[in-house]
This record gives sequence, C-alpha cells and structure tokens, in this order.
Amino acid sequence: VNDPQNGLHSRGSLQENAEVASNSTHPESIQVLQDICSALREFLQSVSEPNSLTNQSHQVVSDTSLTPIPVRIVQALHTSLASIMKTSSTDSSQLAAASLRVGKRRRSEDANTDMEKKSKIKVDCNEKDDDKDEDSCSICLEPWSTGGDHRVTCLKCGHLFGLSCILKWVEQAHCCPQCKTAAKKSDLRHIFVAKVTAEDTSQRDRAMRLLEEEKIARRNLEQKEAMARKKLEMQASDIEALRSELMQLKAQQPESGKYLQSQIAAVPKATSSVSSSQFASNKRFNLFQRLNISPDGNCRVFDQCQECGLLVVSQKASNSLFRGFGIKILTRDFRPLSYQPLHSAAIRDMSFRPGAFDSTLLSCGLDKCLQLTSVRNQAVIHKYNVNNSVWCCAWNTQNTNLFYAGMEKGIVKEFDIRRTDSHVQDLLDYGGSPITSIQYWKGQLGEDSLHGLLIAHLQSLIFGEQTNDQLVTHRLPHQQASLMSLSLHPSGVYLSSFRPGSQFPKCRYEMSNLCLSNIEDLPRSVSSSCQAVWEGSNNQAVISRNSLISRPESQDGLLAVTANHSSNTVSVWDCNKRKEFQTLPTFDKAIDIKLLSGDMLGVLTDKELLLYNWRV
Repeated sequence: VNDPQNGLHSRGSLQENAEVASNSTHPESIQVLQDICSALREFLQSVSEPNSLTNQSHQVVSDTSLTPIPVRIVQALHTSLASIMKTSSTDSSQLAAASLRVGKRRRSEDANTDMEKKSKIKVDCNEKDDDKDEDSCSICLEPWSTGGDHRVTCLKCGHLFGLSCILKWVEQAHCCPQCKTAAKKSDLRHIFVAKVTAEDTSQRDRAMRLLEEEKIARRNLEQKEAMARKKLEMQASDIEALRSELMQLKAQQPESGKYLQSQIAAVPKATSSVSSSQFASNKRFNLFQRLNISPDGNCRVFDQCQECGLLVVSQKASNSLFRGFGIKILTRDFRPLSYQPLHSAAIRDMSFRPGAFDSTLLSCGLDKCLQLTSVRNQAVIHKYNVNNSVWCCAWNTQNTNLFYAGMEKGIVKEFDIRRTDSHVQDLLDYGGSPITSIQYWKGQLGEDSLHGLLIAHLQSLIFGEQTNDQLVTHRLPHQQASLMSLSLHPSGVYLSSFRPGSQFPKCRYEMSNLCLSNIEDLPRSVSSSCQAVWEGSNNQAVISRNSLISRPESQDGLLAVTANHSSNTVSVWDCNKRKEFQTLPTFDKAIDIKLLSGDMLGVLTDKELLLYNWRV
C-alpha cells in the first residue's frame, strides 16, 4: 500500500482514492484498483481488531494444513492498515473540500465559457443586424441608393431612411418611425455618410434615360419612314395615272383633230351669235365630293396653298400619341396625305404665306402661341409665345416678312419672321372683347393708293391705314350688333357678318366698300359706304366665317356665301342682283367657307369638308 509505484497513497480513505483513480485516463488501472479496494474492504472487516489478527496469524502459523504466512508480513500489513484507518477521517474531509472547490472552479469556468460563447454569438447577430440596418431603409427594408427617389435622407433626430419612404411616412404620421419625434417635410436632409453602404444607381438611371430617349427617337424615325413611304407610294400612283392619261391623249389626238375639224365645218355661222354670258348663266355650284376629315369633330378652319396645291384642315388629334390639335394635309386632288400636330389647344385661324413656294403656314390657337410650319417638310420653323389666346392672324401681302395677330384682349400685334425673340410692336389696344378677324388690303381708290388692315372688333370695325411706318386708325360705320366675321375682296368690297342679338333677332349681313373722303382743310379719312343689307337665319350655334368671292368665269360679279345654321345649308347671294342665287346642302352647320383653285367652293363643317364645283 505504501509503495508509490502502485499509484495509491495512505492519504484518505480507500473510497476517495478509488474516486480519484476513477478520474484517470487508463481503464485497466481503474479496474485493478477497484478489485484491490473491494478485497481490502473485506479483509479489514475480518481483522478490525489487532488481537483477532494476532490470534489468526498464530492459528495460521500453527495450522500445518494451510500455507504458512510469515509473521513479519502480517505485522507490516496490520501497521499499514492501522495508519490508514487513523488518517481516513481527517484526509477525507480535506479531499472532499478540495474536490468541491475544484468542481466549483470547473463549473464556473464552464459557465464563463458558455457565457462568452453566447455573448459572442449575440454580438455577431447584433453586428449582422446593425450591418443590415445600415445598408437598408428601416421602413421598406430595401437598400439605399446615392440618387433617385430612394436616396439616403435623415430627419432632425438623426435616423436614416429612404427619401420616398420617409416622405410618405411624414405626410401620414408626422413623426419619426423609430423615435416618434415630431417631424415634417422641411426636416428632411439629404446626407452622404461614409459608413453607410448605399447602392449606386446613377449608371442604371443614366442607362434607363438613354434607353427611353432611344425608344422615342426610334418611334419618330419609324413614323417619318412610314410617312415617307406613303408619300412615295402616292407619288408613284400619281405618276402612273399621269402616264396613262398621257398615253390616252396621244392615242386620241389624231382622231380628235379630224373630228373637231369636221364639226367646225358643219356648224353654221349663225350659232356663233350665242353669247357666252347666256351659257355661263346656266352654271351653278354642285356637290362634287364629301371628305371625312375627323370622326370626332372639332374642325374649325382650312386653307389652300395656291403655289403648292396643298390643302390643310384643322382638326383634333385622333391618335393618342399626338395630343392636342393639328392639321390634315390633302393633295391637289383632295387625297389625304398625312397629319401634322401643331397646337396643344384648339386652332382658331391659319393662313399660307402668299406668293411663296415654301408652303409656310401661319397658325394660331388658344394655347397662347403663333407657329410657323413648313407643310411640305412637315417641320416647325418657329413658335412665338404670347400672354393671351390668339383669335385670328393674317399676312402682309405687300411685305410677306410681316404678319399680324388679333388677341383675345383686343390687342393687335405685329410680327416679323426675321425677328424670333418677340413681336415688333402693338398696333392697336382696344381692350375688352377679342379681335374676331384681320384682313390686309392693298388697292387703289380712285387716284390714290391705299393699304392697311381691316380689323373686326367684336363691337367696332376699324381700318388701320399704314403711312410712313405709322398706323392711322379710321372707324367705319356698321350695324349695332356683335361682329363675328369679316371677308375682304381685292376690289375693296367687304362682307360683315353679325350674330343675332337683342336688337336684331336674326343674323345680318352687310356688304360695303371702302372709300376716301377728301374735305378741304381736313386730313384725308377712310370711310365705307353700305351697298346691301340682308338677313339670314335666327340661329347661330358657332362663329362661322362667311366669304365674299368673285363669280366664276366673271370677274365683275360678286357672290356672298353665308352659312344658315337653322337649315344646315349655305346660301349663295348674287350681290349685283341683290337676291339669293342658290342654296347648297351642307348636312351640318357650316363653320368656314372659302373659294379654292379651279372654281371650287369649299365648305367646312364640324367633321367634313364639302367640295362644290362650278358647272352646268
């Protein structure tokens, strides 16, 4: 037992040494020690008293039947067991206390280790959450960006959010989403923090913007290509039609020449006495063609370029891609060519530049602007912005670089196409009611030449005489009614149209001519003399532009063409005979009336353009 090589010492009881030995890492030594302890425990129970041990030893020695055991070994074993029994009580308590301390220390170390592991895991989770919070908006949990609608924005309390998210939040809750501090839109600040990881979307936004621009450019190119193809097809068809007509004329030329010679020889000379006037008197306007311009309506004015043969009609855009108002372009034979957008509001008036082959169209509308457009090239030349709606416009036929605009507030402005920043000057300012019509006239009254502007104000009629770059105004007498339109003939005769009112229950039409009054000791003044007055219908739904035209095939006679909204017709008055010459059906209320090339009369309604030719 006292041998230190056995791994057991005499300190403590056998049970404690066994427990100590059980902590060893050698399983074989543990089993041997457990066998030894159990054997010694049985032995000690039998030799608990020294006398009994001595007696047993003597008996063993004296007993010859058993194997003899030396007495000295028995005594040494007895001494060792006595010492073990003596120190077992004291050493066991010390070893128990030490083992408790060791156990407590080990448990505390294990607890500390677990706490360190848990705290480390928690710190890692918090760091991950913090990183996630720093990288994204706490409202929508989406990453921030350096620009755009979701850029990094903070409140006065310091919390960070995406711009679009915090705007909606502040509008509804009026506080910070995290600390509930009162907040408003003025508290928002755009910030740039180095620690905040933000998604850079500048390149993506630029790419998206370039993509949209490319899409728009592509659509425009496709539209231009389609229009060019359509023009090419129409021109090719025109060429084929002209070519076939030429071939027919060439084929019929020899036969027609012989036939005409035979007919001329057979006709008696007495037939030549028939006057051309009697033949012309049998001619009337007859409906030639009905052109559907816009199924949605809103057609108001039309005009024709005599040099190019193009006809344009104002209408509202029927395609959702072209919002606003524009013109439908027709060819010389009245076939639709294309649509050209012009204004964002309704078009009030338009006119081609006189004597020019560039097809420059002047247009004005309620969108407070005047626009110059090349109809042939379908391109905007220039746009003039003004502060009021424009009701009418007209070119200066003497100097085609100048044009005039009648405003809604009763102002007449002069423009020059060589000056693109603004208008040249204000010619008139009567205020109040709008200018309904402007006509430029250059003519000869007796021996004196006269040129200027005939201006139709809603309550007055004025002639502005241009002398030495100055405009001298002359008030002209007229009916006491609302003046809605004016038509000036090159001879100086004009037709005034008045709407029905309290004083006159029906529309009234007055034909007058300009004249000069030369009185001694008084400056020259321009006046007018009334030639004829007649009444029309008692209904005028919209303002209609009536027309005073020359009688076809006779430059001496004049015809006044007026709209009748009660019966949806157009009345043709013979100004020489002072009576109604003809009534034409229009199937709707006539809005604009003009004489086209080839003795063709055009009447525009809300949806259609009616064409009447002059024939027997």
